[in-house]
Amino acid sequence: MFWYMLRQFWPSEKIKAWEKELFPDGLSEDGNDATSNLICLTQTLHNWWNRGVFALKPIALSEDKRTLKIQFFWQREVLDKQPKMSLLTEPPSTQGLDGVTAANGARAKFLNVHGRLAKSGDIFELTTDNPEIRPLPSFQLLEMQWFLQRVLGMAGAAEVDEDVLDEDSDDISRYSS
Repeated sequence: MFWYMLRQFWPSEKIKAWEKELFPDGLSEDGNDATSNLICLTQTLHNWWNRGVFALKPIALSEDKRTLKIQFFWQREVLDKQPKMSLLTEPPSTQGLDGVTAANGARAKFLNVHGRLAKSGDIFELTTDNPEIRPLPSFQLLEMQWFLQRVLGMAGAAEVDEDVLDEDSDDISRYSS
């Protein structure tokens, strides 16, 4: 059912590439659950990514497969909940957005590796010294995740709940009221 639904929105070639990346031996076999398909995030950031609070857009994989550029985006829907919106309405840009707000007014944000607030549009590089032994995450799977998280945000399902903003967290994430 999942793959059928994806085919309603994306070209068959793209769906086949995603399927092959996840299930190299076919859909009836076990999936590719390799560490190469993981990105190390703090527990808080991982939780936010799972809930669609932000999305990561894969930009480019270097020819030598040692560098993967990804672009970070906060999901705007979290801030601008509207009960109804026409499908013809162009959603507002999230460019430059540096955090999101939960229903209780708590603010979710985090510092990037340079000690500055991460903003929508920021580009990060994931690198490896050996793509054979320590491969980078799959570009195709990140792309699929990117599309699905954008759909999640447009559907209004991406939310920052109060329980997501755990004030006792010792992650690099920062919160303010």
